[in-house]
Amino acid sequence: MARGLRLKTIAEGVETPEQVSWLYKRGVQYCQGWLFAKAMPAREFMQWLANAPAPANVPQPPRHAEI
Repeated sequence: MARGLRLKTIAEGVETPEQVSWLYKRGVQYCQGWLFAKAMPAREFMQWLANAPAPANVPQPPRHAEI
């Protein structure tokens, strides 16, 4: 339904790389959850972002263009 309305989808609660892969294959563009970072107060986010390495074991979404 979201795709038909040209809306972006975000999956919440993603904990494993396998879940990311499954979601991407089904058209989910964005994920959030413990796989990427623990819950934290907003004031800690910028510091975390500046120091956090990108996860090496997370599959990358396929590259595509919107027509």
